[in-house]
Amino acid sequence: MNNRITKAIQFIDHHYINDVTPELIAREVCCSVNHLRKIFKQYTGESIVSYIKRLRLQRAAHYLIYTNLSMSELSLASRFENQESFSRSFKRLYNLSPRDFRKKYFLKVKGTIENVNDGQIAHIENYENPLHIKLQTEPARMVACLRHFGTYDTIPQAYINLLNWANAQNLIKSDTQLITVCYDDKLFTPREKIRLDLCLTIDDEIVAGQKIYTKKIMGGLFAKLHHKGSIEEHMRKWNAFAQWLPISGYSFRDYCAYDVYHFPHEVLKEPLQFLNYLQSGIEVTQMYPVKLENYLEI
Repeated sequence: MNNRITKAIQFIDHHYINDVTPELIAREVCCSVNHLRKIFKQYTGESIVSYIKRLRLQRAAHYLIYTNLSMSELSLASRFENQESFSRSFKRLYNLSPRDFRKKYFLKVKGTIENVNDGQIAHIENYENPLHIKLQTEPARMVACLRHFGTYDTIPQAYINLLNWANAQNLIKSDTQLITVCYDDKLFTPREKIRLDLCLTIDDEIVAGQKIYTKKIMGGLFAKLHHKGSIEEHMRKWNAFAQWLPISGYSFRDYCAYDVYHFPHEVLKEPLQFLNYLQSGIEVTQMYPVKLENYLEI
């Protein structure tokens, strides 16, 4: 990925809900506006303005499913001038009005919650096993990242590329972990546009390469769900985990969910073993940023 595009996408990820413009982004990445527009469209297939608008609408779609925010609140939170403009843009992207989208996808969860010392036990109607969800405060994590577009089944080779780079830099330690940060919901994001950061924990910020960059994953209160087994069951459990939230007494903290993978050290040191290891299943902790309130910060 072009280094300027990497920096531009990073900047948009952190500021798209604010008054961000192509001119502001160009200044941030030390590039002319015209050149940035050209290379951004070449890489993403979208103009900068269209890309930002889509992210805002995807955020609104998430809120429509997981909250009771009104249409006027959502249009304001999505940086639209008025509710009519928001509704037109939303329908153009999803072929449904915001109200119809909410009617179709709003989570109607049936389940029960049992409070325990370290969190909750959830019994979700359409998932056969109880979920033991731990609620813990986590520290921030410094990571080296590789941006990837696509679904989870497309990432193993990209992780091998990240591991090859990390081994060449002698960054693999005994406590190194792989982390996948997912910015988008596959329910309403086109498959090829799902944004993932494939990450590897590091001790300190480093000078990375053209395709690799460093960042800090924010800490705070997280709901944590452990899984050991097949990738397919991991995805089923993740979907059940999302259904826990509306009945939990907690709400989503406006930060991305992520997975922390638990791989043996020797697998990380020998990336060619990575694919073979995945075939036998994975051990992963799903991390969902939450807060003990009934509303989302907008």
